[in-house]
Amino acid sequence: MRPDEFFIDDEIPDLSGNVRRHVDTQLLATIRTTAADGRDDIEVALPLAVLIHEDLEKYGTASNQEMSEADMRLAILALRAVLQRLGITGPEIPFRDFGSFRTYWGRNDGYGSWQARRTMLRDIFDPLHDQLAVLEQRSLTATLADPVSMHKRTGWPGVDTEISELRRHFQGARTGQDYRNVGLDCVAVTESLSAEVYDPAKHLRDGEEEPPVANTKQRLERFVEDTVPGPENATLRKLARSTIEYAQHVKHSGTPTRREAGIAADAVIQLANILRRLDDDGGGWATLTDTATTEGLLIGGRATSDALNGLEDEIEKLETFLNGADNSQERFNTIAITGVQARMRGHLANLVGVDLPWCTQLAEVDQPWARADRLAQEIGNARLEIQRARG
Repeated sequence: MRPDEFFIDDEIPDLSGNVRRHVDTQLLATIRTTAADGRDDIEVALPLAVLIHEDLEKYGTASNQEMSEADMRLAILALRAVLQRLGITGPEIPFRDFGSFRTYWGRNDGYGSWQARRTMLRDIFDPLHDQLAVLEQRSLTATLADPVSMHKRTGWPGVDTEISELRRHFQGARTGQDYRNVGLDCVAVTESLSAEVYDPAKHLRDGEEEPPVANTKQRLERFVEDTVPGPENATLRKLARSTIEYAQHVKHSGTPTRREAGIAADAVIQLANILRRLDDDGGGWATLTDTATTEGLLIGGRATSDALNGLEDEIEKLETFLNGADNSQERFNTIAITGVQARMRGHLANLVGVDLPWCTQLAEVDQPWARADRLAQEIGNARLEIQRARG
């Protein structure tokens, strides 16, 4: 969910032809009492805290806030309710609306200083943003299924690539469009499985033409039927068919939710590992030696450590460059910042199977110098990600 999703566009443009928007007060009122439909509380708390922080800062520095006094009062009440449900007891927001924020800054050396007001808001909200980011990361790292096997990859390169992309996209998904894209990823996994397991020499009957890879139901069912034949295995074939159908449902759904997308993603990951076991026939995947596995982990560990160190160094440089211009009269070193982002993308490419959405966002954000103030929080979240990745 994004801060913009707390607004609704007006149906009628203004006299200048511009479409204005207003706060979705019904959504905020719902959030005060219960979780929003199809949204976890952590999904709501993060953008709501950002929205409140940004609009208070707009009010305190340029008086160009979007919310009304009543809107801000309702938004803060909704945020407090969500934080209480999440078990977050602090930090406390020491005002209830724009007017009481004005009183607060007048009593705390904020009179006549926009920077003082920015600082006091950061002192209040940055610890909250950090707590919410940690909670979100914990929820994301455990959101999709892992195989019961010690092997975290199937050993089929095409399938493993599609599953890695599925995990990465699901981790960053926030909107209905994002969740539909997760459905597309689920379909891509099943098509990759279709290409991997179906062998015309084994599975094609006399007089048949080879079905296209996209005909996943027919190809995967035939693979299961030939690998574990008989009526006692009809349930396995039904599992494959149902998984494919649900992935297609999410792909074509008008308003898929995180729950629907997560179930589809879990299902195709589970299907991939089931088919991998069926294809194993007692060797290969299920009997990799401990030595080979350990050596692979050691090699991967060194590569991961080097990439994380390099990524951390580049984030420090990015922060230095973004802090290099303190007012509108100074110029950012845009060439240097672009170079830092390119090197960050290089390090991220070497971190196969490591999900770092905040780092990825910093590496890919367009013209970061145009939003330097707002990226301070994301830089902090990226550092937390790297620390957790190191274990």
